[in-house]
Amino acid sequence: MSKALFADLAEQFLSVTVKTWVIRSELPAAAAADVLLTTAIQQGFLEDRGRPLLGNTLNEWGKNKKYPRWAIQSAMALLLADGWKPVTHPEWAAYAAIHVQSKKGRSLTQLLDVLPEGLDIDVAAGWICAATEDAARYHERKKLR
Repeated sequence: MSKALFADLAEQFLSVTVKTWVIRSELPAAAAADVLLTTAIQQGFLEDRGRPLLGNTLNEWGKNKKYPRWAIQSAMALLLADGWKPVTHPEWAAYAAIHVQSKKGRSLTQLLDVLPEGLDIDVAAGWICAATEDAARYHERKKLR
């Protein structure tokens, strides 16, 4: 899978991951923001900054379709905990990209060993390989700058 294709596929769902979780959660914006922030801190995606995330901040991110990475990671963790599973190519690409990024430095075997229960390991392996290659290319390009 080409870099552009994988990144484009992943971005299609990454840009709506938080919104998807908020809608599924049926929480008001302020409560959703609190759960998202708490999850980010508990999962190690964000250090505790000692201040709340306001519901209008969450709404503003949604209007602009620009979410911080930690919010996307938290929303993905919450979706998976709620029984959501990737089905479409953009969902799988986004899931794999977040999974690889959240567990940096792990081998394919290690990444597959920590898959959420119920995910198809064969399908996940292909997407995780693509995400790993995409991440490696990103780091190589970054070194060249």
